[in-house]
Amino acid sequence: MRYLYFEYGKHQKGYSEADYKSIVEQTAGVKLDDFFNTYVYAANSYDEGLRDALHHIGCELKTGASKKYHERFLGFKVAEEGGSTKITSIYPDSIADVAQLSAGDEIVAVNNNQIKGNLPNGAAGFERMCRYFYDEKITLTVSSNGVNRKTSLAPSKEEFYKIYFIEKNPEATEEQKNSFRLWSKRAF
Repeated sequence: MRYLYFEYGKHQKGYSEADYKSIVEQTAGVKLDDFFNTYVYAANSYDEGLRDALHHIGCELKTGASKKYHERFLGFKVAEEGGSTKITSIYPDSIADVAQLSAGDEIVAVNNNQIKGNLPNGAAGFERMCRYFYDEKITLTVSSNGVNRKTSLAPSKEEFYKIYFIEKNPEATEEQKNSFRLWSKRAF
């Protein structure tokens, strides 16, 4: 990034995708065709590469279930915005996606129980209401561009929005611990 700034940005000069790839390869000291084809030019999971990199420094990539019911079993995230609960993202092919919910939709009610104004903490109140109807089909009233509609969602056995976290491997070798120290500038 520094090289790009000093060679291009500082001189208000643009650069091409090929320029960028060439600079990255020069910096890494190796050809990165496979990396670019797998992760830049295609939509692939980078879990395996991340797991390999973390293994090198004595760490492990772990996954867990989202603690939020609507994220875990229905496949959508929400946020409180100005006293309303709005959908911020939809997991592809989830229950919410199939029900045609969209980012930006405002959740007005759950099973005809109004959300706005009667629950403390907005999204936290919405989460409590979802948990109250745990393992049941729920009907959401959503407002999309000022038009209200109802949609029913049945929880799935499939889980969405997994949580990723990193843990140090208690059986890390001295070489891995040294790599961790070099990378992080901290003790293992």
